[in-house]
Amino acid sequence: MDVLALAEHDAHPGEAFIRPVMRAGCRMEPPAPLMALRQRALAGYTHLPQALRGLDNGAAYRVAVSSALQELAGKVDRGAP
Repeated sequence: MDVLALAEHDAHPGEAFIRPVMRAGCRMEPPAPLMALRQRALAGYTHLPQALRGLDNGAAYRVAVSSALQELAGKVDRGAP
C-alpha cells in the first residue's frame, strides 16, 4: 500500500516517492549513474506483489491518504487560509 502524506507532518515507514531535485534552477544532487538507476528500478520491481508486475489486468493497489493531508485538502476546498 502507498500512503499520500505531508512530509513535514506525517511519519510513515518506507521511501518518499517525490522529493525535490532542483532548487533555483540547479540540481540538488549529481545525476545518478545509469547502472545505479537500473538496479534501483529492478529492486523496486522485485518488491512488487506478483499480481502487480504485469501490464495487463493488474490487480487493484491500495492507496491511503493521511488525515493531515485530508484536513489540508478540506481547507483548500473551503477556501480557508
